[in-house]
Amino acid sequence: MRKKIQFLKENFLKHELVSGSTYVFAGSIFGNFLAFILNLYLARSLSYADYAIFASLISVITLAAIPAGSINTVIVKFATNYFVKKQNDKLKTLYMLFFKFVLGLTVLIILLFTIFANPLKNYLHIDNVLYVIVSGVVISSFYFSTLNGAFLQSLMRFKFMAFGNIVGSILKLTVGVILIILGYRVFAGLGALFSMMLGMYLVAYFPLAKILKEKHSDKNISLNIKQIFAYAVPTFVTMLFLTSFTSIDVILVKHFYIFFK
Repeated sequence: MRKKIQFLKENFLKHELVSGSTYVFAGSIFGNFLAFILNLYLARSLSYADYAIFASLISVITLAAIPAGSINTVIVKFATNYFVKKQNDKLKTLYMLFFKFVLGLTVLIILLFTIFANPLKNYLHIDNVLYVIVSGVVISSFYFSTLNGAFLQSLMRFKFMAFGNIVGSILKLTVGVILIILGYRVFAGLGALFSMMLGMYLVAYFPLAKILKEKHSDKNISLNIKQIFAYAVPTFVTMLFLTSFTSIDVILVKHFYIFFK
């Protein structure tokens, strides 16, 4: 029996994937606990109308962030392949490719949320158009956080993933409570989400900095863009149907039931 336990300890529990998953799980549990505390604090501190606005904006943010899930899956698939083959040149090229894509996408998101702020405000019966615009900024920060998080996952830097989750969750709770105390109402919840994403993005950057700062002699590194795109489209469609059903109901309720005042 002792030999079996020793074998399990040496060959299973010490495996990088198992130990890494443990770190990620622990970080997620801690982060979810702090998120629960903040949500409870917001529910007790905000009025019914403000909390309804915040809940509807969270649903909008969740729907708009659906492509981030497909981006994460695509990055993990291709970046892991380059990492295993020690092709850091292609890994860096892939990062820069997705960084430019995410940058362009986030600019487009903020622009669209700014242009359609008033129609969305009226549809959700929100009393401040800035809530919608700030939500666009929060979505943009989510995409950048997803970018670095996906590359960390590809490099199997699970400790940094867990640490980033913990740092982001602490920032989220701290900023949210401070903004509520200062009287920023719904902006407190949105600011908390933004600070969490920013913290996770910055923490995740450190283990990636070494690869991104490497200089390669061959500047004409080509990636199979067609293959990446072919994998991304069905992944996006799958994520859309899996996620939309859990978010669109809150948006519809906020639109049709206007007694949250």
